[in-house]
Amino acid sequence: MNSKKRITQPNNLTITTTTTKSNDNKEPERKTHINDLNDDLLISVFSYLDHKTLSKSSLTCKRWFSAAHDEYFWHSANLSRWGLRIRDSDISFLSKQHPKLKNLNLTNSALLSDIGLFALSHNCRNLQKIILRLGNNHRVRRLITDRSLFCFAKYCKQLVEFRLGACDLITDNGVGILFQNCPNLEIVDLSYCQLPRIPITITKLKKLKTLVLTFNRITVLPDFIGEVGSLEKLILRYNQIKTLPKSIKNLTNLAVLELGNNHLKTLPKEISHLKKLKYLFAYSNQISEIPDAISELVNLKDLSLPDNQIVELPDCFEKLQSLEVLRLNGNRIQTLPESIIYLRKLLILELGDNLIETLPSKINMLINLKFLKIYNNRLSSLNPNIGDLNQLLVLNISDNYITELGDSFCDLKTLKDFSCYNNRLEYLPENFGNMTNIAKLDLHGNRLREIPQSICLLKNLNQLWLGFNRLIYLPKDFANLTNLEQLGLNDNMLQYLPHNFSNIQNLKMFHLQNNKISEIDFKEIKKIPKLSSFVFHNNLINEKHNAQNRRVIQNGLFNLIHQAFSNIPGRGGRVSTHHN
Repeated sequence: MNSKKRITQPNNLTITTTTTKSNDNKEPERKTHINDLNDDLLISVFSYLDHKTLSKSSLTCKRWFSAAHDEYFWHSANLSRWGLRIRDSDISFLSKQHPKLKNLNLTNSALLSDIGLFALSHNCRNLQKIILRLGNNHRVRRLITDRSLFCFAKYCKQLVEFRLGACDLITDNGVGILFQNCPNLEIVDLSYCQLPRIPITITKLKKLKTLVLTFNRITVLPDFIGEVGSLEKLILRYNQIKTLPKSIKNLTNLAVLELGNNHLKTLPKEISHLKKLKYLFAYSNQISEIPDAISELVNLKDLSLPDNQIVELPDCFEKLQSLEVLRLNGNRIQTLPESIIYLRKLLILELGDNLIETLPSKINMLINLKFLKIYNNRLSSLNPNIGDLNQLLVLNISDNYITELGDSFCDLKTLKDFSCYNNRLEYLPENFGNMTNIAKLDLHGNRLREIPQSICLLKNLNQLWLGFNRLIYLPKDFANLTNLEQLGLNDNMLQYLPHNFSNIQNLKMFHLQNNKISEIDFKEIKKIPKLSSFVFHNNLINEKHNAQNRRVIQNGLFNLIHQAFSNIPGRGGRVSTHHN
Protein backbone atom coordinates (compact mmCIF):
# COMPACT_ATOMS: atom_id res chain seq x y z
CA MET A 1 0.00 0.00 0.00
CA ASN A 2 1.40 3.41 -0.99
CA SER A 3 0.30 6.72 0.46
CA LYS A 4 1.32 10.34 0.09
CA LYS A 5 0.36 13.66 1.68
CA ARG A 6 0.43 17.07 0.07
CA ILE A 7 -0.23 20.47 1.67
CA THR A 8 -0.79 23.53 -0.53
CA GLN A 9 -1.54 27.23 0.10
CA PRO A 10 -4.40 28.23 2.47
CA ASN A 11 -6.83 29.12 -0.32
CA ASN A 12 -6.56 25.62 -1.76
CA LEU A 13 -5.21 23.52 1.07
CA THR A 14 -5.77 19.82 0.50
CA ILE A 15 -4.49 16.53 1.76
CA THR A 16 -4.29 13.94 -0.98
CA THR A 17 -4.33 10.27 -0.10
CA THR A 18 -3.80 7.61 -2.76
CA THR A 19 -4.27 3.92 -2.00
CA THR A 20 -3.31 1.24 -4.53
CA LYS A 21 -4.31 -2.40 -4.05
CA SER A 22 -3.21 -3.79 -7.41
CA ASN A 23 -2.49 -2.70 -10.95
CA ASP A 24 -5.99 -3.71 -12.08
CA ASN A 25 -7.99 -2.46 -9.11
CA LYS A 26 -7.25 1.20 -8.29
CA GLU A 27 -9.28 3.28 -5.92
CA PRO A 28 -10.03 6.84 -7.06
CA GLU A 29 -7.94 9.63 -5.52
CA ARG A 30 -9.62 11.05 -2.42
CA LYS A 31 -9.08 14.74 -1.52
CA THR A 32 -9.63 16.15 1.94
CA HIS A 33 -9.60 19.87 2.70
CA ILE A 34 -7.30 20.93 5.53
CA ASN A 35 -10.29 22.27 7.44
CA ASP A 36 -11.59 18.70 7.64
CA LEU A 37 -8.75 17.93 10.05
CA ASN A 38 -9.56 17.91 13.73
CA ASP A 39 -7.94 20.48 16.02
CA ASP A 40 -5.16 18.16 17.18
CA LEU A 41 -4.04 17.41 13.62
CA LEU A 42 -4.24 21.08 12.64
CA ILE A 43 -2.02 22.00 15.59
CA SER A 44 0.36 19.23 14.56
CA VAL A 45 0.64 20.77 11.08
CA PHE A 46 1.22 24.22 12.56
CA SER A 47 3.99 22.86 14.77
CA TYR A 48 6.30 22.88 11.72
CA LEU A 49 6.01 26.68 11.37
CA ASP A 50 8.19 29.29 13.02
CA HIS A 51 6.52 31.96 15.16
CA LYS A 52 6.58 34.53 12.38
CA THR A 53 4.80 32.30 9.86
CA LEU A 54 2.49 31.06 12.60
CA SER A 55 1.33 34.60 13.36
CA LYS A 56 0.64 35.28 9.68
CA SER A 57 -1.33 32.03 9.40
CA SER A 58 -3.51 33.07 12.34
CA LEU A 59 -4.99 35.86 10.18
CA THR A 60 -6.59 33.37 7.78
CA CYS A 61 -9.74 32.58 9.79
CA LYS A 62 -11.06 32.30 13.32
CA ARG A 63 -10.29 28.60 13.59
CA TRP A 64 -6.72 29.08 12.44
CA PHE A 65 -6.36 32.02 14.82
CA SER A 66 -7.43 29.81 17.70
CA ALA A 67 -5.12 26.97 16.66
CA ALA A 68 -2.15 29.26 16.05
CA HIS A 69 -2.51 30.78 19.51
CA ASP A 70 -2.67 27.46 21.31
CA GLU A 71 -0.49 27.41 24.43
CA TYR A 72 1.43 24.51 22.89
CA PHE A 73 3.22 27.03 20.65
CA TRP A 74 3.62 29.86 23.12
CA HIS A 75 5.24 28.20 26.09
CA SER A 76 8.45 29.49 24.51
CA ALA A 77 8.75 32.11 21.77
CA ASN A 78 11.80 33.14 19.76
CA LEU A 79 11.09 36.48 18.08
CA SER A 80 14.72 37.42 17.40
CA ARG A 81 14.15 37.25 13.63
CA TRP A 82 11.71 40.13 13.77
CA GLY A 83 14.34 42.48 15.20
CA LEU A 84 13.46 46.13 14.66
CA ARG A 85 9.90 45.27 13.67
CA ILE A 86 8.92 44.48 17.26
CA ARG A 87 7.34 47.39 19.09
CA ASP A 88 5.82 47.92 22.51
CA SER A 89 2.31 47.36 21.13
CA ASP A 90 3.35 43.94 19.76
CA ILE A 91 4.69 42.82 23.12
CA SER A 92 1.58 44.14 24.88
CA PHE A 93 -0.67 42.15 22.52
CA LEU A 94 1.49 39.03 22.81
CA SER A 95 1.54 39.08 26.61
CA LYS A 96 -2.24 39.50 26.82
CA GLN A 97 -2.87 36.61 24.45
CA HIS A 98 -0.35 34.29 26.13
CA PRO A 99 -0.15 34.97 29.87
CA LYS A 100 1.42 31.53 30.48
CA LEU A 101 4.48 32.41 28.42
CA LYS A 102 7.66 31.23 30.16
CA ASN A 103 10.54 31.75 27.71
CA LEU A 104 10.88 34.75 25.40
CA ASN A 105 13.77 35.70 23.11
CA LEU A 106 13.63 39.34 21.96
CA THR A 107 17.20 39.69 20.69
CA ASN A 108 17.69 42.73 18.39
CA SER A 109 14.41 44.35 19.45
CA ALA A 110 15.93 47.81 19.70
CA LEU A 111 12.62 49.73 19.70
CA LEU A 112 11.28 48.30 22.95
CA SER A 113 10.91 50.59 25.94
CA ASP A 114 9.60 50.45 29.51
CA ILE A 115 6.02 50.46 28.19
CA GLY A 116 6.29 47.10 26.43
CA LEU A 117 8.32 45.48 29.20
CA PHE A 118 5.82 46.66 31.83
CA ALA A 119 3.00 44.92 29.92
CA LEU A 120 5.13 41.79 29.50
CA SER A 121 6.08 41.49 33.16
CA HIS A 122 2.55 42.38 34.37
CA ASN A 123 0.76 39.86 32.10
CA CYS A 124 3.29 36.99 32.00
CA ARG A 125 4.02 36.38 35.66
CA ASN A 126 5.30 32.87 35.07
CA LEU A 127 8.15 34.18 32.92
CA GLN A 128 11.36 32.27 33.57
CA LYS A 129 13.63 33.30 30.72
CA ILE A 130 13.87 36.69 29.01
CA ILE A 131 16.56 37.64 26.46
CA LEU A 132 16.80 41.30 25.46
CA ARG A 133 20.25 41.50 23.90
CA LEU A 134 21.08 43.42 20.72
CA GLY A 135 23.21 40.82 18.98
CA ASN A 136 26.23 42.54 17.38
CA ASN A 137 24.56 45.94 17.09
CA HIS A 138 25.63 47.49 20.39
CA ARG A 139 25.68 51.09 19.16
CA VAL A 140 21.89 51.33 19.45
CA ARG A 141 20.84 52.66 22.84
CA ARG A 142 17.50 51.55 24.22
CA LEU A 143 14.91 53.52 26.18
CA ILE A 144 14.82 50.93 28.94
CA THR A 145 15.33 52.17 32.49
CA ASP A 146 15.21 50.90 36.06
CA ARG A 147 11.40 50.95 35.83
CA SER A 148 11.51 47.80 33.71
CA LEU A 149 13.79 46.11 36.22
CA PHE A 150 11.43 47.10 39.05
CA CYS A 151 8.50 45.54 37.16
CA PHE A 152 10.33 42.28 36.55
CA ALA A 153 11.37 42.24 40.20
CA LYS A 154 7.75 42.78 41.33
CA TYR A 155 5.85 40.43 39.01
CA CYS A 156 8.30 37.84 37.64
CA LYS A 157 9.79 36.29 40.75
CA GLN A 158 10.34 32.94 39.02
CA LEU A 159 12.96 34.33 36.63
CA VAL A 160 15.82 31.91 36.02
CA GLU A 161 17.60 33.60 33.10
CA PHE A 162 17.77 37.35 32.52
CA ARG A 163 19.79 38.83 29.63
CA LEU A 164 19.65 42.56 28.93
CA GLY A 165 22.15 44.39 26.71
CA ALA A 166 22.93 47.93 25.53
CA CYS A 167 20.79 49.65 28.17
CA ASP A 168 22.89 52.45 29.64
CA LEU A 169 19.84 54.03 31.34
CA ILE A 170 19.66 51.30 33.97
CA THR A 171 21.68 51.65 37.19
CA ASP A 172 23.12 49.35 39.80
CA ASN A 173 20.16 50.35 41.99
CA GLY A 174 17.66 48.79 39.57
CA VAL A 175 19.86 45.74 39.15
CA GLY A 176 20.07 45.41 42.92
CA ILE A 177 16.26 45.38 43.26
CA LEU A 178 16.04 42.70 40.58
CA PHE A 179 18.61 40.53 42.37
CA GLN A 180 16.85 40.96 45.70
CA ASN A 181 13.42 39.89 44.44
CA CYS A 182 14.37 37.14 41.96
CA PRO A 183 16.35 34.65 44.07
CA ASN A 184 16.03 31.85 41.50
CA LEU A 185 18.21 33.56 38.91
CA GLU A 186 20.84 31.21 37.48
CA ILE A 187 22.03 33.20 34.45
CA VAL A 188 22.48 37.00 34.38
CA ASP A 189 23.88 38.91 31.40
CA LEU A 190 24.03 42.72 31.65
CA SER A 191 26.60 43.54 28.97
CA TYR A 192 27.01 47.01 27.43
CA CYS A 193 25.03 48.69 30.22
CA GLN A 194 27.73 51.05 31.57
CA LEU A 195 27.26 49.73 35.11
CA PRO A 196 29.82 51.20 37.54
CA ARG A 197 29.57 48.50 40.21
CA ILE A 198 28.08 45.18 41.23
CA PRO A 199 25.24 45.55 43.80
CA ILE A 200 25.63 43.75 47.11
CA THR A 201 22.26 42.06 46.65
CA ILE A 202 23.97 39.65 44.28
CA THR A 203 24.70 37.64 47.43
CA LYS A 204 20.98 36.77 47.51
CA LEU A 205 21.39 34.71 44.34
CA LYS A 206 22.30 31.36 45.85
CA LYS A 207 21.65 29.55 42.56
CA LEU A 208 23.57 31.90 40.25
CA LYS A 209 25.79 29.96 37.86
CA THR A 210 26.63 32.45 35.10
CA LEU A 211 27.36 36.16 35.49
CA VAL A 212 28.24 38.18 32.37
CA LEU A 213 29.11 41.86 32.81
CA THR A 214 31.22 42.65 29.73
CA PHE A 215 31.64 46.20 28.43
CA ASN A 216 30.70 48.02 31.61
CA ARG A 217 32.58 50.50 33.83
CA ILE A 218 33.27 48.30 36.82
CA THR A 219 36.49 49.32 38.57
CA VAL A 220 36.38 47.03 41.62
CA LEU A 221 35.41 43.41 41.95
CA PRO A 222 33.95 43.53 45.50
CA ASP A 223 34.87 41.17 48.33
CA PHE A 224 31.29 39.96 48.64
CA ILE A 225 31.57 38.27 45.23
CA GLY A 226 33.10 35.40 47.19
CA GLU A 227 29.69 34.78 48.77
CA VAL A 228 28.23 33.70 45.44
CA GLY A 229 29.72 30.24 45.77
CA SER A 230 27.45 28.71 43.13
CA LEU A 231 29.13 30.66 40.30
CA GLU A 232 30.50 28.52 37.46
CA LYS A 233 31.10 31.23 34.85
CA LEU A 234 32.31 34.75 35.66
CA ILE A 235 32.81 36.89 32.56
CA LEU A 236 34.10 40.44 33.13
CA ARG A 237 35.75 41.39 29.82
CA TYR A 238 36.21 45.06 28.94
CA ASN A 239 35.92 46.72 32.32
CA GLN A 240 38.38 48.72 34.43
CA ILE A 241 39.18 46.20 37.15
CA LYS A 242 42.65 46.63 38.70
CA THR A 243 42.79 43.82 41.26
CA LEU A 244 40.99 40.63 42.20
CA PRO A 245 39.82 40.25 45.82
CA LYS A 246 41.20 37.52 48.05
CA SER A 247 37.67 36.24 48.50
CA ILE A 248 37.81 34.89 44.96
CA LYS A 249 39.19 31.73 46.56
CA ASN A 250 35.65 30.96 47.76
CA LEU A 251 34.36 30.54 44.19
CA THR A 252 35.29 26.89 44.29
CA ASN A 253 32.76 25.91 41.58
CA LEU A 254 34.17 28.35 39.05
CA ALA A 255 35.00 26.71 35.70
CA VAL A 256 35.33 29.80 33.46
CA LEU A 257 36.98 33.09 34.42
CA GLU A 258 37.27 35.78 31.75
CA LEU A 259 39.11 38.99 32.66
CA GLY A 260 40.31 40.25 29.29
CA ASN A 261 40.81 43.98 28.61
CA ASN A 262 40.96 45.19 32.18
CA HIS A 263 43.75 46.88 34.17
CA LEU A 264 45.06 43.88 36.11
CA LYS A 265 48.73 43.90 37.05
CA THR A 266 48.86 40.54 38.77
CA LEU A 267 46.87 37.42 39.52
CA PRO A 268 46.44 36.75 43.28
CA LYS A 269 47.87 33.58 44.82
CA GLU A 270 44.36 32.80 46.09
CA ILE A 271 43.52 31.72 42.57
CA SER A 272 45.07 28.38 43.45
CA HIS A 273 41.87 27.46 45.34
CA LEU A 274 39.83 27.35 42.12
CA LYS A 275 40.36 23.62 41.64
CA LYS A 276 37.53 23.29 39.10
CA LEU A 277 38.75 26.12 36.87
CA LYS A 278 39.11 25.01 33.24
CA TYR A 279 39.34 28.27 31.29
CA LEU A 280 41.30 31.33 32.40
CA PHE A 281 41.37 34.30 30.02
CA ALA A 282 43.20 37.48 31.06
CA TYR A 283 44.40 38.92 27.76
CA SER A 284 45.18 42.63 27.23
CA ASN A 285 45.97 43.53 30.81
CA GLN A 286 49.21 44.67 32.46
CA ILE A 287 50.19 41.38 34.10
CA SER A 288 53.97 41.12 34.50
CA GLU A 289 54.31 37.67 36.05
CA ILE A 290 52.44 34.41 36.42
CA PRO A 291 52.28 33.29 40.07
CA ASP A 292 53.50 29.82 41.04
CA ALA A 293 50.06 29.26 42.54
CA ILE A 294 48.69 28.74 39.05
CA SER A 295 50.27 25.29 39.04
CA GLU A 296 47.59 24.18 41.52
CA LEU A 297 44.90 24.53 38.84
CA VAL A 298 45.12 20.87 37.91
CA ASN A 299 41.95 20.94 35.76
CA LEU A 300 42.95 23.98 33.72
CA LYS A 301 42.52 23.36 29.97
CA ASP A 302 42.95 26.82 28.46
CA LEU A 303 45.30 29.51 29.75
CA SER A 304 45.20 32.63 27.59
CA LEU A 305 47.36 35.59 28.67
CA PRO A 306 48.29 37.37 25.41
CA ASP A 307 49.10 41.08 25.22
CA ASN A 308 50.44 41.50 28.72
CA GLN A 309 53.93 42.26 30.08
CA ILE A 310 55.04 38.78 31.13
CA VAL A 311 58.81 38.30 31.08
CA GLU A 312 59.21 34.67 32.12
CA LEU A 313 57.21 31.56 32.86
CA PRO A 314 57.37 29.65 36.16
CA ASP A 315 59.09 26.24 36.15
CA CYS A 316 56.05 24.72 37.82
CA PHE A 317 54.16 24.75 34.52
CA GLU A 318 54.72 21.01 34.23
CA LYS A 319 52.01 20.44 36.87
CA LEU A 320 49.31 21.72 34.51
CA GLN A 321 48.81 18.25 33.09
CA SER A 322 45.29 19.01 31.76
CA LEU A 323 46.40 22.06 29.76
CA GLU A 324 45.40 21.93 26.08
CA VAL A 325 45.71 25.58 25.02
CA LEU A 326 48.45 28.01 26.02
CA ARG A 327 48.37 31.51 24.50
CA LEU A 328 51.16 33.88 25.51
CA ASN A 329 51.63 35.96 22.36
CA GLY A 330 52.30 39.67 22.71
CA ASN A 331 54.43 39.54 25.88
CA ARG A 332 58.13 40.01 26.66
CA ILE A 333 59.17 36.40 27.14
CA GLN A 334 62.83 35.68 26.27
CA THR A 335 63.19 32.01 27.19
CA LEU A 336 60.89 29.06 27.67
CA PRO A 337 61.39 26.72 30.64
CA GLU A 338 62.22 23.12 29.76
CA SER A 339 59.31 22.07 31.97
CA ILE A 340 56.91 23.15 29.22
CA ILE A 341 57.67 19.93 27.35
CA TYR A 342 55.79 17.93 30.00
CA LEU A 343 52.46 19.41 28.96
CA ARG A 344 51.62 16.22 27.09
CA LYS A 345 47.99 17.19 26.35
CA LEU A 346 48.91 20.54 24.80
CA LEU A 347 47.19 21.08 21.43
CA ILE A 348 47.74 24.81 20.81
CA LEU A 349 50.85 26.81 21.69
CA GLU A 350 50.93 30.48 20.68
CA LEU A 351 54.11 32.46 21.47
CA GLY A 352 54.12 35.12 18.75
CA ASP A 353 55.33 38.69 19.34
CA ASN A 354 57.84 37.88 22.08
CA LEU A 355 61.65 37.92 22.37
CA ILE A 356 62.30 34.17 22.23
CA GLU A 357 65.66 33.11 20.74
CA THR A 358 65.48 29.33 21.06
CA LEU A 359 62.89 26.60 21.55
CA PRO A 360 63.19 23.87 24.20
CA SER A 361 65.60 21.16 23.08
CA LYS A 362 62.99 18.40 23.55
CA ILE A 363 60.02 20.17 22.04
CA ASN A 364 59.21 16.92 20.25
CA MET A 365 57.86 15.61 23.57
CA LEU A 366 54.73 17.71 22.99
CA ILE A 367 53.34 14.72 21.16
CA ASN A 368 49.78 16.03 20.70
CA LEU A 369 50.67 19.54 19.52
CA LYS A 370 48.60 20.61 16.49
CA PHE A 371 49.07 24.42 16.32
CA LEU A 372 52.43 26.12 16.93
CA LYS A 373 52.82 29.86 16.37
CA ILE A 374 56.17 31.55 17.14
CA TYR A 375 56.02 34.45 14.68
CA ASN A 376 57.85 37.74 15.30
CA ASN A 377 60.49 36.51 17.74
CA ARG A 378 64.28 36.24 17.53
CA LEU A 379 64.71 32.69 16.31
CA SER A 380 67.78 32.18 14.10
CA SER A 381 67.33 28.43 13.67
CA LEU A 382 64.85 25.65 14.29
CA ASN A 383 65.37 22.77 16.67
CA PRO A 384 65.84 19.62 14.51
CA ASN A 385 63.47 17.75 16.83
CA ILE A 386 60.57 19.84 15.58
CA GLY A 387 60.23 17.35 12.74
CA ASP A 388 59.05 14.74 15.26
CA LEU A 389 55.82 16.62 16.01
CA ASN A 390 53.80 14.14 14.00
CA GLN A 391 50.41 15.69 14.87
CA LEU A 392 51.29 19.25 13.82
CA LEU A 393 48.79 20.89 11.44
CA VAL A 394 49.69 24.60 11.55
CA LEU A 395 53.15 26.14 11.97
CA ASN A 396 53.88 29.86 11.84
CA ILE A 397 57.52 30.93 12.28
CA SER A 398 57.31 34.16 10.28
CA ASP A 399 59.19 37.37 11.05
CA ASN A 400 62.26 35.76 12.57
CA TYR A 401 65.89 35.38 11.45
CA ILE A 402 65.81 31.76 10.29
CA THR A 403 68.33 30.90 7.55
CA GLU A 404 67.55 27.21 6.98
CA LEU A 405 64.93 24.61 7.84
CA GLY A 406 66.97 21.40 7.82
CA ASP A 407 66.13 18.04 6.24
CA SER A 408 64.42 16.71 9.39
CA PHE A 409 61.88 19.53 9.13
CA CYS A 410 60.31 17.77 6.15
CA ASP A 411 59.21 14.89 8.39
CA LEU A 412 56.17 17.00 9.31
CA LYS A 413 53.94 14.92 7.07
CA THR A 414 50.68 16.09 8.73
CA LEU A 415 51.42 19.81 8.24
CA LYS A 416 48.69 21.67 6.31
CA ASP A 417 49.51 25.35 6.87
CA PHE A 418 53.12 26.59 6.95
CA SER A 419 54.01 30.29 7.22
CA CYS A 420 57.67 31.28 7.13
CA TYR A 421 57.56 34.71 5.53
CA ASN A 422 60.03 37.52 6.31
CA ASN A 423 62.94 35.31 7.30
CA ARG A 424 66.36 34.75 5.70
CA LEU A 425 65.91 31.45 3.91
CA GLU A 426 68.21 31.01 0.90
CA TYR A 427 67.06 27.53 -0.05
CA LEU A 428 64.55 24.82 0.83
CA PRO A 429 65.40 21.20 1.65
CA GLU A 430 65.38 18.90 -1.40
CA ASN A 431 62.87 16.63 0.32
CA PHE A 432 60.40 19.48 0.87
CA GLY A 433 57.86 17.64 -1.28
CA ASN A 434 57.53 14.95 1.41
CA MET A 435 55.02 17.18 3.24
CA THR A 436 52.23 16.24 0.86
CA ASN A 437 49.37 17.49 3.06
CA ILE A 438 50.35 21.16 2.84
CA ALA A 439 47.49 23.30 1.53
CA LYS A 440 48.87 26.75 2.32
CA LEU A 441 52.55 27.70 1.96
CA ASP A 442 53.73 31.26 2.58
CA LEU A 443 57.44 31.92 2.00
CA HIS A 444 57.38 35.50 0.77
CA GLY A 445 60.02 37.95 1.93
CA ASN A 446 62.98 35.54 2.06
CA ARG A 447 66.15 35.19 -0.05
CA LEU A 448 65.22 32.15 -2.12
CA ARG A 449 66.95 31.88 -5.52
CA GLU A 450 65.30 28.63 -6.45
CA ILE A 451 62.79 26.15 -5.15
CA PRO A 452 63.31 22.37 -5.31
CA GLN A 453 61.67 20.21 -7.95
CA SER A 454 60.01 18.19 -5.18
CA ILE A 455 57.65 21.08 -4.41
CA CYS A 456 55.71 19.98 -7.49
CA LEU A 457 54.61 16.91 -5.51
CA LEU A 458 52.42 19.00 -3.20
CA LYS A 459 49.16 18.03 -4.88
CA ASN A 460 47.00 19.50 -2.09
CA LEU A 461 48.56 22.97 -2.33
CA ASN A 462 45.96 25.69 -3.04
CA GLN A 463 47.81 28.79 -1.79
CA LEU A 464 51.46 29.50 -2.61
CA TRP A 465 53.14 32.82 -1.81
CA LEU A 466 56.71 33.27 -3.07
CA GLY A 467 56.81 37.02 -3.59
CA PHE A 468 59.74 39.24 -2.60
CA ASN A 469 62.40 36.59 -3.10
CA ARG A 470 65.19 36.26 -5.69
CA LEU A 471 63.76 33.52 -7.89
CA ILE A 472 65.09 33.38 -11.45
CA TYR A 473 63.08 30.39 -12.68
CA LEU A 474 60.45 27.89 -11.51
CA PRO A 475 60.71 24.06 -11.57
CA LYS A 476 59.87 22.60 -14.98
CA ASP A 477 56.95 20.58 -13.53
CA PHE A 478 55.48 23.56 -11.70
CA ALA A 479 52.23 23.21 -13.69
CA ASN A 480 51.61 19.90 -11.87
CA LEU A 481 50.28 21.94 -8.94
CA THR A 482 46.81 21.66 -10.44
CA ASN A 483 44.92 22.55 -7.23
CA LEU A 484 46.53 25.96 -6.85
CA GLU A 485 43.94 28.73 -6.45
CA GLN A 486 46.14 31.63 -5.31
CA LEU A 487 49.70 32.16 -6.53
CA GLY A 488 52.03 35.00 -5.65
CA LEU A 489 55.28 35.27 -7.64
CA ASN A 490 55.61 39.03 -7.56
CA ASP A 491 58.84 40.93 -6.89
CA ASN A 492 61.30 38.29 -8.03
CA MET A 493 63.65 38.03 -11.03
CA LEU A 494 61.67 35.55 -13.08
CA GLN A 495 62.31 35.68 -16.84
CA TYR A 496 59.64 33.28 -18.12
CA LEU A 497 56.79 31.04 -17.03
CA PRO A 498 57.11 27.24 -17.20
CA HIS A 499 55.62 25.20 -20.03
CA ASN A 500 51.93 24.20 -19.88
CA PHE A 501 51.15 26.76 -17.22
CA SER A 502 47.48 26.49 -18.19
CA ASN A 503 47.34 23.07 -16.53
CA ILE A 504 46.72 24.92 -13.27
CA GLN A 505 43.02 24.95 -14.05
CA ASN A 506 41.83 26.03 -10.58
CA LEU A 507 43.91 29.20 -10.46
CA LYS A 508 41.83 32.24 -9.45
CA MET A 509 44.42 34.85 -8.44
CA PHE A 510 47.88 35.26 -9.97
CA HIS A 511 50.39 37.99 -9.02
CA LEU A 512 53.35 38.27 -11.39
CA GLN A 513 54.23 41.95 -11.16
CA ASN A 514 57.76 43.33 -10.69
CA ASN A 515 59.69 40.56 -12.45
CA LYS A 516 61.82 40.46 -15.62
CA ILE A 517 59.43 38.63 -17.91
CA SER A 518 59.64 39.84 -21.50
CA GLU A 519 56.81 37.83 -23.00
CA ILE A 520 53.54 36.36 -21.72
CA ASP A 521 51.54 33.90 -23.79
CA PHE A 522 48.05 35.24 -23.15
CA LYS A 523 46.55 32.49 -25.27
CA GLU A 524 47.96 30.04 -22.76
CA ILE A 525 46.63 32.10 -19.84
CA LYS A 526 43.24 32.16 -21.56
CA LYS A 527 42.92 28.42 -21.00
CA ILE A 528 42.67 28.92 -17.22
CA PRO A 529 38.87 29.13 -16.77
CA LYS A 530 38.64 30.38 -13.17
CA LEU A 531 41.27 33.12 -13.30
CA SER A 532 39.71 36.31 -11.91
CA SER A 533 42.74 38.44 -11.03
CA PHE A 534 45.98 38.61 -13.02
CA VAL A 535 48.50 41.31 -12.07
CA PHE A 536 51.61 41.58 -14.25
CA HIS A 537 52.72 45.23 -14.34
CA ASN A 538 56.38 46.29 -14.13
CA ASN A 539 57.82 43.53 -16.28
CA LEU A 540 59.91 43.78 -19.46
CA ILE A 541 57.01 43.24 -21.84
CA ASN A 542 57.44 45.58 -24.84
CA GLU A 543 54.63 47.66 -26.32
CA LYS A 544 54.60 45.65 -29.55
CA HIS A 545 53.89 42.46 -27.63
CA ASN A 546 51.21 44.29 -25.65
CA ALA A 547 49.53 45.46 -28.85
CA GLN A 548 49.51 41.95 -30.27
CA ASN A 549 47.95 40.48 -27.16
CA ARG A 550 45.53 43.26 -26.31
CA ARG A 551 43.13 41.96 -28.95
CA VAL A 552 43.36 38.49 -27.36
CA ILE A 553 42.61 40.03 -23.99
CA GLN A 554 39.60 41.93 -25.25
CA ASN A 555 38.21 39.01 -27.27
CA GLY A 556 36.94 36.99 -24.36
CA LEU A 557 39.97 36.39 -22.17
CA PHE A 558 39.41 39.21 -19.69
CA ASN A 559 36.97 41.91 -18.90
CA LEU A 560 39.60 44.61 -18.94
CA ILE A 561 39.04 47.07 -16.10
CA HIS A 562 42.39 48.80 -16.15
CA GLN A 563 44.08 48.98 -19.59
CA ALA A 564 46.50 51.77 -18.80
CA PHE A 565 50.13 50.71 -18.95
CA SER A 566 52.96 52.20 -16.96
CA ASN A 567 54.55 55.34 -18.32
CA ILE A 568 57.93 53.68 -17.98
CA PRO A 569 58.98 52.45 -21.46
CA GLY A 570 58.96 48.71 -21.91
CA ARG A 571 56.84 47.99 -18.84
CA GLY A 572 53.63 45.98 -18.64
CA GLY A 573 50.21 46.77 -17.23
CA ARG A 574 47.64 45.40 -14.85
CA VAL A 575 44.67 43.27 -15.79
CA SER A 576 41.73 42.41 -13.56
CA THR A 577 39.94 39.45 -15.07
CA HIS A 578 36.35 38.26 -14.93
CA HIS A 579 35.37 35.27 -17.06
CA ASN A 580 31.97 34.64 -18.48
